[in-house]
Amino acid sequence: MSDNIDMKNRYYANYIILSIVFFLILSAVTIFSINQKYKSGNEKGVTYFNKIKSNITTLYLSQEDFTSPLFKKNVNNIFSSDNSLQSIIISDNTGRIEYLYIKNQNIIAGKPVYTPDFITRPVYDFSSLFFKLISESVILPGNNSFNIEIVYRVIDFSALAYIIKINIICILLYIIITVFSLLFIPVSKKSVDTTEKKSAEEDKVEDKTVIKRQEVVKMTAESQPIDDAMPAENDMPQPVLPLENISSEKIQTVKETGLSWYDYFGSKLSSELDKAASFDTDITLLIVNFKCSEKSKTEKLYAELPVLLQSFFMPESSFEYGKNSFAVIIPDSSLEESLPKINAFIVRLKHSSDIEDIFAGISSRNSRIISSNRLVSEAEGALSKAVSESGSPVIAFRSDPEKFREMISNQHLN
Repeated sequence: MSDNIDMKNRYYANYIILSIVFFLILSAVTIFSINQKYKSGNEKGVTYFNKIKSNITTLYLSQEDFTSPLFKKNVNNIFSSDNSLQSIIISDNTGRIEYLYIKNQNIIAGKPVYTPDFITRPVYDFSSLFFKLISESVILPGNNSFNIEIVYRVIDFSALAYIIKINIICILLYIIITVFSLLFIPVSKKSVDTTEKKSAEEDKVEDKTVIKRQEVVKMTAESQPIDDAMPAENDMPQPVLPLENISSEKIQTVKETGLSWYDYFGSKLSSELDKAASFDTDITLLIVNFKCSEKSKTEKLYAELPVLLQSFFMPESSFEYGKNSFAVIIPDSSLEESLPKINAFIVRLKHSSDIEDIFAGISSRNSRIISSNRLVSEAEGALSKAVSESGSPVIAFRSDPEKFREMISNQHLN
């Protein structure tokens, strides 16, 4: 009887330990999942913020204003591409609001007041867990600066609901296994008690028989131990992690230039082309070359380059490309969409480095199934033409998809 009590106590002790471990793992996975969702949302918010900055910079260099149809169209496109964008406020260095757009009225305590000469600044009222305020000043040529701030929803309620649903499923599975285990305990104890009674009666037999009987009893008792009623560790309901994108290897950058290594350029371009073909989106390749014999100006260019790349493109998609050259991959962007941004980028690069001989060659996928080598060849051809024609520092290769398909078809036939 005392053995049964000891087994029962061991069972409950092990069950308590396993329960604590289970809930600790479940809590850790939940916190990790929420944190990953928050980081992912924060990165997306910064990406869209940089797009807005690029639009404003391009707008300024194009001598447009915030009331122009082009700027409103660009802002509407950005907000339409991601429902998590909630609002944008653009103000000058004196605090005067130049542009205001609030999609979600629930994030403000009261609506702003509009007058012919002034717009009152709205007061935000939102939870920092779900929304994030991103603000930064953009300095433009001529000592002009604008302060841009956006509100981005970093965690959607549906994402939290998914994590909560997984937790509920895991807890329900654990409760079911627990109930099953508790129902199984009495059967195990009864079989052990019956075996002990039989072994006591068999003790009266002669020595050899007793030894044999005791071995049989021992085997019978071990065939259904009480610990078998416990769920094995491998049978415990494991926390289910939400599916996440597998992050690629971190691309190394050159400290002196802020550009990524050329070794990664080919694989990155091929990967982006495959992605564009899968989702039927466009991608643009920009190759820039500059001529300068003065070391100080070259150093100045590379010092300013990371800041300009951050304003106009994605720095992680910018690579070294030969001597005094670099390449920029612009995903989800057609040739027509990229040209104004590239022109503004070249103007800023010349202005900040004092180097006049800066040339650019551009090409895009343009609805074609094209290899990375072909796209690079087209951009290099456009760059060569830009270098040879001094009056055109930026030249784009504009492809004809129909003629391209016809050429590929003829190659296959031959």
